[in-house]
Amino acid sequence: MTPLEMHATQLMKDVKQGVRPFPRKQKTTEEASSSGILDPTTGRIPTRPMPLPRRKVEFDFSAKFSGSFLAVRPILEKASMEQLRAFERANPILKKMCTPLW
Repeated sequence: MTPLEMHATQLMKDVKQGVRPFPRKQKTTEEASSSGILDPTTGRIPTRPMPLPRRKVEFDFSAKFSGSFLAVRPILEKASMEQLRAFERANPILKKMCTPLW
């Protein structure tokens, strides 16, 4: 058996066992740091950061409201007296529509 045939049979055995015949080229530290993907403090490629959890925006009762009254009615039903007063001062036009709530 020639050396070339021996090498070919060894490659076939490796492929059957799941071994990569030609391993991937690993980037050197200099290559990785020059491309900006290496963390110099740990020497590893950093993982993707987790996104910040979304917080529900609180309704501002003292801001002028422009929109559908039906959209804001459930919020006003749960509001305190101080919040309703602030809403009334900021939106005097909607007071007539809000009379059942007071």
